[in-house]
Amino acid sequence: ENPVLPRNSTPGQNESDERATKERLSRLLRSSGLPKQFITMSLKEKLNKTQLKINEEYEGENLVLTGNTGVGKTFLAVSLLKKMIFKNFYEAQYICLPMLFLKLRDSMNDKDFSFAEYVEILGAKQILLIDDLGASRASEWAIEILYCIINYRDINGMDGLIVTTNLTT
Repeated sequence: ENPVLPRNSTPGQNESDERATKERLSRLLRSSGLPKQFITMSLKEKLNKTQLKINEEYEGENLVLTGNTGVGKTFLAVSLLKKMIFKNFYEAQYICLPMLFLKLRDSMNDKDFSFAEYVEILGAKQILLIDDLGASRASEWAIEILYCIINYRDINGMDGLIVTTNLTT
């Protein structure tokens, strides 16, 4: 399977179409916020049977992946995000939640930063992966931020939210 061309591309496309497709996919991957290791890594070979089945059936709906640390939630979630980029040319965003909170705290005094605009940007992504919910202690402020992001997507009818967490009910 070619990791750069979408499954529905046909052999014999002229070279400029293939080049344009590769460039578009490369741009989508670079703008997704995925760590470099996930962009270059073939994740499918690291998935178990159950994870492969989820990967095959996933079509962009909302999904919460729960489990203990180290069971492969992030690998599966990233493979789903990449699938939607390669299959549908979706604009996607990967967010490690603890890092997001750190960045937002650091930008609070930045006059050029608008949290509302940032929420709108995240809301417009066709796939949003929020990784490691519960990895850091949740303050009221953090819960409010997460609520704003999820609520914005919900009231605008956006599916494609993938959340990984080791929290239990």
